[in-house]
Amino acid sequence: DEIQDFWTYYDTNNVLIYNLKDDLNQFLKDTILEIVDKIQLNGPLCGEKLTGLKVIIEELIVIKLDEENAFTELSAMFYDAIKKALNESGLILLEPIYHTIIQLPPDYIKNTLSLLSKYSAKIKNVNQEKDYQAIIEVLLPVRNSIKFAED
Repeated sequence: DEIQDFWTYYDTNNVLIYNLKDDLNQFLKDTILEIVDKIQLNGPLCGEKLTGLKVIIEELIVIKLDEENAFTELSAMFYDAIKKALNESGLILLEPIYHTIIQLPPDYIKNTLSLLSKYSAKIKNVNQEKDYQAIIEVLLPVRNSIKFAED
């Protein structure tokens, strides 16, 4: 039954199924396809690409939507719906992280901790036992590691 409602399959193993009886006009269908394509490339939870999703449109109410505002309004609606579904699914996001040990002079601890916080690092331990050296142990998302290193 789903195969009749099948709209598209993406390279990321995502599937979009339109499970409603009402046919949409081609403009709305194209707009929805473009929106879902953009959402899957930059996911709503952590900005990472979404893979292995089956998106089924089971309810869609569009009342007097002009073409000028359609993309913006439908984007917000689909973004919120997909984010809500991902949150409710009990999904576990597996993001690669680096276990990193930083050795630095104690004078730089405050600035370094601030910078680590900016790049979503999880601080495991800060050791200041030596007067000449501090050690910070962190878990740093790989996607942020290069920007952190540059700063």
